[in-house]
Amino acid sequence: MHIRDLGYITHTYLLGVIRRKAYFLNRLHTSCRPVELRTGKSINWTQKHQQMIAGKQNISEMLISLGKGNETIECRLIAVPVPLQVWEERIRKANIQAKRQGYTLTEEYKSRARFSLFITNVENDKLQTEMVAELYRLRWQIELMFKSWKSLFGIHKVRAVKKARLECQLLARLLRIVVNWKIYRFIDSIDEQRFKDQSFSMWKVFKYLRTIAESIRKMVTKEINVLQWYNSYIIPIIKSLLLEPKKGKKAAFQILNEIFRA
Repeated sequence: MHIRDLGYITHTYLLGVIRRKAYFLNRLHTSCRPVELRTGKSINWTQKHQQMIAGKQNISEMLISLGKGNETIECRLIAVPVPLQVWEERIRKANIQAKRQGYTLTEEYKSRARFSLFITNVENDKLQTEMVAELYRLRWQIELMFKSWKSLFGIHKVRAVKKARLECQLLARLLRIVVNWKIYRFIDSIDEQRFKDQSFSMWKVFKYLRTIAESIRKMVTKEINVLQWYNSYIIPIIKSLLLEPKKGKKAAFQILNEIFRA
């Protein structure tokens, strides 16, 4: 399954995913004009919003088509109404952008902005409607990973040096990231039974490992064994490395468990 940021979604990309018999899950781009398969007409977003309010629906799904002719894509569209304050903030930002570029927002855009819209070609029996938005949230985990690479490992900080030296520095940093990732997975798996309903924060673990780099070197060179290292450096602070639960939001590992272990 391919889950991409909206800025990297094109019609050609979606066609490529389908032709390779793979799956996609993305937000619907504002330039797309979906047609509902049931009616053969474009979606009336104002009407859709009113219908969902009247029916007290917090999520809606329909089959749609995108494009024309041989390049038509048929997929599921999942619409999730956003809170009023989120909608107002979207319109505020869009108005600023529109004024800067010399155009005005259409009523269709304003009505459409009341929803978070997701498209996917995954069958309903494999990915239920209620889990689509939750699964899309996992894309943020990729962003967090790259953030840790930059903020904690400084992988983007380079000096004007010869090519061979730059390659050596880059490979060394990537190797350090891999080692830290292996340790993170080790910690997460070894204490899975101990903390059944919790998981470890990748950011917290990586940040802590950076402060005990010397101990990791000793473990890698076998001056101390893994168990000694774990007992000395992880056990004393292990609870501080756990993810902090967010009110009303599920952690990434909980989403994965619900979708793939159901």
